[in-house]
Amino acid sequence: IFTDNTQKKMTKDQFLELWTGVLLSIDYNPRSGKQKKNTFRISKNNAKYVLGAISLLLFISLNYSIKNFSAISSIYCFVSLFGLALSFLSIKESLGFHSNLTSRICSANNSDCDKIFFSRGAEIINGVTMSDLGFIYFLFSSVAAFALFLSGASILLLSISFLTLPMVVYSIYYQYFKAKTWCVICLGVALSAILQIIILSFASYSSVKCTTFLLLISLLSGIATIWLFLKPSFDQLGTLGFLEVDYSTITRRYDIFNSIFSNSQNVQGLNEIDRIKLDHNLEAEINVTVILSPSCGACERTYRE
Repeated sequence: IFTDNTQKKMTKDQFLELWTGVLLSIDYNPRSGKQKKNTFRISKNNAKYVLGAISLLLFISLNYSIKNFSAISSIYCFVSLFGLALSFLSIKESLGFHSNLTSRICSANNSDCDKIFFSRGAEIINGVTMSDLGFIYFLFSSVAAFALFLSGASILLLSISFLTLPMVVYSIYYQYFKAKTWCVICLGVALSAILQIIILSFASYSSVKCTTFLLLISLLSGIATIWLFLKPSFDQLGTLGFLEVDYSTITRRYDIFNSIFSNSQNVQGLNEIDRIKLDHNLEAEINVTVILSPSCGACERTYRE
């Protein structure tokens, strides 16, 4: 059966003369091909954008409905949510829940995020990593920005923000001097923390109430306690995800794959192959075949290269 839906019967010998020895297995695609391309549907892919737009409209309406909600507090809220989003990607990746968005962000900027997420230097103490601290802090600042920023808590939030400076310095130091690679998500988290300090420096301050101070400390300690209590469960789910992938790959026919490359020469790089020229010459002495996964979000750059 050919691509134009024509059929032709042939003998086994005739088929073997046409067959290149490569077998391509394509899984069934459950999506219907009859859907109209230009039709907007609230699916899993665009539902988050719809929810984001609704949340933004609610936030703007809240900003104008509350007279004391200044531009400083609005910017602080946006920076907190931005840092929370990056921290969520960081903690998600470090737990083993890989995301195409994370891969695209890191590959687009030619950075090696996994080398930072899974390094020993990322662990601060007793399994607590920099991703954990960033996620706890920005979740706290996001909640505090909406709930307590109007109650004279700006000076307290500024004091807590200064506590993130050692982690910011350590993160940049470790990436530059130890790992010798940059993690664009980690840099975004560090930049968000610095921006919060700058924004809070221009905020207006009032007398600090003891109840506000105790509420902030309770909120921060509560978020940290709950997350560190739930983290082992998420970590176990991430480990089970790796095992599920390994189990699924075992069911593949590796004997067919290995038979194709059984007589191939192993090289470390394309430069080690003599007389190789990447000039799309079909009559070249050596042909290079690159096989990439169609579902890989980070392979586009590699394919172009």
